[in-house]
Amino acid sequence: MRPSIDQIPFFFAQLRLLRVLDMQGSLCLTNKNLVCICRFFQLKYLSLRNTSVSILPRLIGNLDHLETLDIRETPIKKLPSSAANLTCLKHLFAGYKTQLTRTASVKFLRPASGLEMSHGMVKNMASLHSLVHVEIKEHPSVFQEIGLLQNLRKLGVLFYGVEVYWKPFLELLSNLSGSLRSLSIDIFEAQGNSSCSSLEMLSSLVSPPIFITSFSLTGKLDSLPPWIASLRNVSRLTLRNSQLHADAIQVLGGLQNLLCLKLYHKSYDDDHLVFPQGKFPRVKLLIIDNLMNLEKLHFKEGSVPNLERLTLSFLREPKDGISGLNNFLKLREAEFFGNIISSVVNKVVSCVKEHQNNPRVVGDKWNIVTVYKGAVRSLLCKLGRLLTEETWLVQGVHGEIQYIKDELECMNAFLHNLTISEIHDDQVRIWMKQVREIAYDSEDCIDEFTHNLGESSEMGFFRGIISILRKIACRHRIAVQLQELKARAQDVGERRSRYGVELSNATHQEGRPRLMRHTSLHLDPQLHALFAEEAQLVGIDDPRDELVGWLMEEDPRLRVLAIVGFGGLGKTTLARMVCRSPVVKSADFQCCPLFIVSQIFNIRTLFQHMVRELIQEPHKAMAIAGTGSKYGLISEDYLEGMERWEVTVLTKNLRRYFQDKRFIVILDDIWTVSAWESIKCAIPDNFKGSRIIVTTRNADVANTCCSHPQDRIYNIQRLSDTTSRELFFKKIFGFVDNKSPNDELEEVSNSILKKCGGLPLAIVNIGSLLASKKNRTKEEWQKVCNNLGSELENNPTLEGVKQVLTLSYNDLPYHLKACFLYLSIFPENYVIKRGPLVRRWIAEGFISQRHGQSMEQLAESYFDEFVTRSMVQPVRTDWTGKVRSCRVHDLMLDVIVSRSIEENFASFLCDNVSTLASHDKIRRLSIHSSHRSSQQTSANVSHARSFTMSASVEEVPFFFPQLRLLRVLDLQSCSCLSNETLRCMCRFFQLKYLSLRNTNTPKLPQLLGNLKHLETLDIRATLIKKLPSSAGNLSCLKHLLVGHKVQLTRTASVKYLRPESGLEVTTGVVKNMKALQSLVHIVVKDNSPVLQEIGLLQHLRKLNVLFRGAEQNWKAFLESLSKLPGSLRSLSIHILDEKEHSSSLDNLTFVESPPLFVTSFSLMGKLQFLPPWISSLRNVSRLTLRSTGLHADAIGVLGDLPNLLCLKLYHKSYADDCIIFRRGKFAKLKLLIIDNLERIEKVQFEAGSVSNLERLTLSFLREPKHGISGLENLTKLKEIEFFGDIILSVVTKVASCVKTHPNHPRVIGDKWNIVTEYA
Repeated sequence: MRPSIDQIPFFFAQLRLLRVLDMQGSLCLTNKNLVCICRFFQLKYLSLRNTSVSILPRLIGNLDHLETLDIRETPIKKLPSSAANLTCLKHLFAGYKTQLTRTASVKFLRPASGLEMSHGMVKNMASLHSLVHVEIKEHPSVFQEIGLLQNLRKLGVLFYGVEVYWKPFLELLSNLSGSLRSLSIDIFEAQGNSSCSSLEMLSSLVSPPIFITSFSLTGKLDSLPPWIASLRNVSRLTLRNSQLHADAIQVLGGLQNLLCLKLYHKSYDDDHLVFPQGKFPRVKLLIIDNLMNLEKLHFKEGSVPNLERLTLSFLREPKDGISGLNNFLKLREAEFFGNIISSVVNKVVSCVKEHQNNPRVVGDKWNIVTVYKGAVRSLLCKLGRLLTEETWLVQGVHGEIQYIKDELECMNAFLHNLTISEIHDDQVRIWMKQVREIAYDSEDCIDEFTHNLGESSEMGFFRGIISILRKIACRHRIAVQLQELKARAQDVGERRSRYGVELSNATHQEGRPRLMRHTSLHLDPQLHALFAEEAQLVGIDDPRDELVGWLMEEDPRLRVLAIVGFGGLGKTTLARMVCRSPVVKSADFQCCPLFIVSQIFNIRTLFQHMVRELIQEPHKAMAIAGTGSKYGLISEDYLEGMERWEVTVLTKNLRRYFQDKRFIVILDDIWTVSAWESIKCAIPDNFKGSRIIVTTRNADVANTCCSHPQDRIYNIQRLSDTTSRELFFKKIFGFVDNKSPNDELEEVSNSILKKCGGLPLAIVNIGSLLASKKNRTKEEWQKVCNNLGSELENNPTLEGVKQVLTLSYNDLPYHLKACFLYLSIFPENYVIKRGPLVRRWIAEGFISQRHGQSMEQLAESYFDEFVTRSMVQPVRTDWTGKVRSCRVHDLMLDVIVSRSIEENFASFLCDNVSTLASHDKIRRLSIHSSHRSSQQTSANVSHARSFTMSASVEEVPFFFPQLRLLRVLDLQSCSCLSNETLRCMCRFFQLKYLSLRNTNTPKLPQLLGNLKHLETLDIRATLIKKLPSSAGNLSCLKHLLVGHKVQLTRTASVKYLRPESGLEVTTGVVKNMKALQSLVHIVVKDNSPVLQEIGLLQHLRKLNVLFRGAEQNWKAFLESLSKLPGSLRSLSIHILDEKEHSSSLDNLTFVESPPLFVTSFSLMGKLQFLPPWISSLRNVSRLTLRSTGLHADAIGVLGDLPNLLCLKLYHKSYADDCIIFRRGKFAKLKLLIIDNLERIEKVQFEAGSVSNLERLTLSFLREPKHGISGLENLTKLKEIEFFGDIILSVVTKVASCVKTHPNHPRVIGDKWNIVTEYA
């Protein structure tokens, strides 16, 4: 049964004669179902893998014929005693392994995930072949029983490494030495006894298992047992925590049939790992994972000669690097995983460039892999599901549904090909719109039909009769609608042939789709940049001089400069001005050509153009001058027939030309990484100090171009307000000034420049438009400002701006275009947050599930793609470098609003225009208006899928009840919601996303449970304290977001959760929300069963719990945490009413399976000491502490967390009077917050501590007696921020201290969001 099925079928109990039952991944199993399974007396194969089953019924012993029992990845800890009756059992699989890479070559066995075996159970299972992974904690005699299993081939055991266990275990191994083929031994680490984790006793084994092919050891092992060298059959060897030395590598290298060697965390203890010559002759896969002391990795010539895949992960960059990779003649792939260190990857990439086998270098950061989906595709899935229904309701309209599905499949393929090209005449655009409209209407029809089909039949006789009559009426109505849709689909299909709607030639060029530049009668904006007069330029001197200085630095190596930024920022102009600088022109560069690459990229055509420009044209000029072949130029005869040359010939000629010259080449407007990879083959590094300047909009392209340490990326910035005004008035009035000569134009000038957003191309073009106006009046300019969207569409003067902006949209892949158009629904200057946008995209159906990647991960990658392509402006970037919020440039917004209206993607009601809804059916509606224009619209809104209403709207529109087919409803910050509005909202049966954030809503109606498709419920910053009991019906809910956080600084890095703002959850509500991924912030008080229900949520990634009356809830909470260690990525625990002498958080020490994969961890409450497992949080990047009262030793532990990027020490989190950050600690930390620590008298940063810190945020109750010292040791510091009640004397001393800091960090004060800069 597939995991997606949310209910066990009614006929399950009838399957009495089953031999095979596979329930893997199913989340709907109940105890009743398990009891039922135990009656399937013929069952031989049973898989409950990756289910939430926590205990097996005693009746399991009835399955006399059972041969395979797979309970891996379940919470099951013990088998019932009746399991001893399973005498035919051959394979017993338990344990939970987490896959850390896409290839599954790197796995991690979760601690305490094995199966505890009781005395007397195993001895009856005489047929056992496989027994993995079993824990032996209380009964050493179980080892004696396992030793009797003469058929056992695969054994995985976990036990304490003390003598009482070792003796029977060694006897077991001796008894099974002939049968075992796979052996895994994991030794528990007992607290306070380091010897308990030792594997040394293996040396005394009498009869070793010399026939094993797979061998895994976890535990301390000072030296290898001597019999290891005799394992002639072993092909896979895995070591973890063994702390071996170089001599062990010599021994392992002699294993003649070893194919796979995995050296995991702490398996090797020396700082140099050298693979000797002639060793590991057959190894094909080598994994080296975070060896703690490693500083050098070297492969000698002749070592590991058959290696095909090398998989690596490092805690830090090895000091002496990785060498000898070129000795691997058969290497196919070098894979980095986990937290990837880009500097290491870049060096490896550089190293293997000349490798004869051209191995791939890939990064696998926690399994991160794309997809396209349009308006039609989501419908096709629904039609396919509906055609499988066999009910009488569907049978009546089956033919129509099948016809529409087949027709739309063909249309979808054609529509996809059309979308690739931007060259469409009006006929094509209209046909495309008609196909989308049919798809939308068909999906609405099918959704309503499916909704009526699924109405509950569990009702009384008379209600049942009424329900049947309603369904008959529904089928009749749907049948009529489907007939109409079928006719429309036929007509649209015929219309394509009738009017000759065909694919553009652009989609067939060179056998693959390519974007074509829009052909225009107006001058290409790139040509404006190429031939702009320097006297007309403003604000270019400083960046030009900076880049010229870098360009002229003494370095014989080829260096690449990538200028990256949004279209229209002046990248081409800056590159040209750098090369035209007198300093550059007077240097000994022998050529400085500029080649435009652009979106139309044909490598052969480009290389022919380069040969013509570099070789042929100079040759002709010199021949006329009589200099001939004196300079060694290629003869003209040689260049005859160049049009027929292959790319390889062109490449050789270009390389030959460049080989003996010092040159600068400008490659303008590169759009793809593949374009760069192709071009760079023709440009050699001749060690003559040559330079390449690249301009691009794409940050990924820039990073690829600048992969060497000597290269540089220059992020071109928007013009400042002052420079923008100078350029603007210079273009209009012909002089440089930042003030309008006419006071009445001042205000409207500011509005126009605000829309231009520092974009030079926009300022110049709009300036030219205004300069051409005869009447330079406020009214005339205001008219242009208000209608810039239509001016962009229709005014020839702004054609260049439109082209540049449209190019970025046209270059988007098919699957990204709808996501980017969706940004048009937000008003000007709106800050778009990543999380809500991602969830809205999913609710709209723009994101498809992809194997190995969740929809949320895929949607986030789309958001990152827009940032990388410079199509949105980042507003807030967090400590990891991830953009958390963005804004769309005003002019780009005008472009996509125009496109949205044209395609009927979205409609708008705004202040400056009464309506922007130009179609008979509105699909998405966004109201930005503050007046009542929304009450006057006559458009058909009943088919709307998305409705967004801004905070300025004073009244809910009259048509609100008509929005029955909504998927997305965003009412954030609306103050006009009534109870009637909320009740009405609960009738929108297709609703997937509902935001009531920051509204005055006090209570949700009981009808909320009707929203069975709801995936996101955002009620943050509301007055809602409880959910109605019907919320238990929200089985599709993924994100339940509550709580009210107050932002205390402008950067949003300091926030405070209001303690009264959590949500109380009724018993029974959460357990039905099996799909939940985010549950924040819920209040737990008294003896709440909710905590036990949370443990059933196997998809939960984010959990924030607020405890009241914590003591009595800890046991249930710890049990739930132990069930969720693999899924949780963010965990927050707040104790709200802790007594003065209690330390509730200390209970965290006793969690059996800690959440080792969390990346964000927050604790509030008294904590005498850190739980021991905190030091194992290898993935945590953000740690927040409040009221914990920790001491210096805790800071030492936290300082060793290898991937910690952000540490927030809030009020009372630290109890000592002196906080010292020691040398070598907090190696990756970028953001540190120290907030009002009560006793603090001294803050000190030792040399070599917090070496990557970029932002230090501080607040003090009083001036520290011994001050803040060591700031000069923070070499990468960019900003010191004081917030709250700022103590001026502290700020003054810090500002004085950093004056001589090499990085010149800013010192600012943020007093309740009023910002002052001190240095």
